[in-house]
Amino acid sequence: MEKNFIFNNGETVNIKKDFNSENNTFLTQMVFIGEDQEEKQATVSFQTEVERDTMFENYGMESAEGFANFIRG
Repeated sequence: MEKNFIFNNGETVNIKKDFNSENNTFLTQMVFIGEDQEEKQATVSFQTEVERDTMFENYGMESAEGFANFIRG
């Protein structure tokens, strides 16, 4: 499952759920694509699927803007 957020200036934030079978970790992967089209990624790991899914479901435009601001510096 994936969510995409597009800003007025063309920048985007994509977020998707993942699972690392090597260490049984539930992941949320976030990708920021700036105006320069450069990708910057971050991965957040969770111990349970419920924690990951809750974060994913609550992730909205405000969260995407916060992540984008963090990446921009």
